[in-house]
Amino acid sequence: MQSGRCGELVKPKTKAAVTALLIGSTAAMGLLTSCVLGGPPDEEIGNVISAALHEHEDEGSAVIDLDQVVPGNWTRVVVACYGADRDSFIQELKVPPDGLPDTESPGFLSIIVFVDDNEVIHKFNVGQDDMYVNHWYFTPCASPIDPSYLEADGAIYSMDRSDSSIFFQFSGGVSSADKYWYVPAQNVLEYSGSSS
Repeated sequence: MQSGRCGELVKPKTKAAVTALLIGSTAAMGLLTSCVLGGPPDEEIGNVISAALHEHEDEGSAVIDLDQVVPGNWTRVVVACYGADRDSFIQELKVPPDGLPDTESPGFLSIIVFVDDNEVIHKFNVGQDDMYVNHWYFTPCASPIDPSYLEADGAIYSMDRSDSSIFFQFSGGVSSADKYWYVPAQNVLEYSGSSS
């Protein structure tokens, strides 16, 4: 923007000036956010899981063996779904929860965390709390399109690396926003040990 009298801003005169201003302010905001928050979450891990699921879109369901798909020296995977009690999540995690989102906030949908005995190796936060991801492609939790969704509300589950296969269902919606993978509520309940 050009400046006029002291404290007064003048509108840019060309579309190129407006574009340059938007690009510059977006880049500055991204840099500031990365510096303050330590950069984007493990988006690469989300991309790896998404790519494995994408291969099965035509089939409508898939069993993803996280041991085979997710790299690194992790020994367990822990999942917290929307509405999960934060203290219970931290207890299940068994490592310091530094940098993890509040599972009880309104924008939280789910998180998948890969841990070893002492620390978080990878994490991928799915939902509005994750400012870096415009649209999520999968959640390791139940979806509102599942009639049994509420039964799995607030679920927390963990799996050892040697037994970390998760069954996903594809929503198959019409628009890209409606096309995503989720874990049926019955499977979430089985994984969390809550099934009847």
